[in-house]
Amino acid sequence: YPNLNMPYPRAKRKQYQQVQPPQNDWLDRLARFNIHFGRFLRDTLGVLLLALALMSVLALWNATQGLLLTPWATLLRIWFGWGSYLVIFGIGYGGFIILRRKDNPFGWGRLIALELASFLTLGLLAVMGGNSILRAEAGQDGGQLGWGLATLAWMPAGSVVGTLILFVLWCLSLMSGFGGWAWLENYLLRLAGEASHLAQDVAPVVEETKEKKPKPVPRKKTE
Repeated sequence: YPNLNMPYPRAKRKQYQQVQPPQNDWLDRLARFNIHFGRFLRDTLGVLLLALALMSVLALWNATQGLLLTPWATLLRIWFGWGSYLVIFGIGYGGFIILRRKDNPFGWGRLIALELASFLTLGLLAVMGGNSILRAEAGQDGGQLGWGLATLAWMPAGSVVGTLILFVLWCLSLMSGFGGWAWLENYLLRLAGEASHLAQDVAPVVEETKEKKPKPVPRKKTE
């Protein structure tokens, strides 16, 4: 018989180590880099964009030339025509937005609406110049992009209806980009509020006039 007093060997317990999820080291490094150098990089990018806008304007005016500026100015003239100044304004304004230290950034919806309005402006410039491909290739009116947009609008509906469509879309894009819908809504609400107040003020006056209306005097019977 086995010895009952003999101790039995204990089963070894397995030790489970807690598995930690893998950490995104590159995200942490990017966050730390943004904290230390993000402001400096944004300022540098804003200054570069402003400098590019200024040099582009000088190149369009033929006031300066360079190995990169001259082809850049030629590209702007051929593709955008007179709308090149809109492109340069967008570049400069982008640099200004990056440089300003405000917590309320420009909304992406309004930015896309302004870009669409600028694109439609090229088509309207081409329409005002007669939608000539020769003028577009010479860097006039809306350039080749404006000529292509006007031609595309004229193909299904004709010149008059196509131009009207471009103009309506341009107006809607401008209103969306500059917050015109909010202004129109506030104006209509204010107008409706003034009308309701006017109706409330007129109602007591009408009741008072009804109360003060003289009663007709009965006629005496003649014998």
